Amino acid sequence: MFISNFYAESNPITDIREMCRINAYEIPGNSEGDNILFTDRQLELIKDLTIEYLENYINEKGGV
Repeated sequence: MFISNFYAESNPITDIREMCRINAYEIPGNSEGDNILFTDRQLELIKDLTIEYLENYINEKGGV
């Protein structure tokens, strides 16, 4: 589902690392008024962990 959301864009994004970067940096804007703040370091960590998870998942499933 995560990857499909980026393919559904009018300008599809196919780079998983870019998808993870965009997703991480959109998190603060999705908090619906909770005023949750993240440092750039935290957002980079979220991005890196998401990349690690997705790459491991893809490898377990036999690749892209």
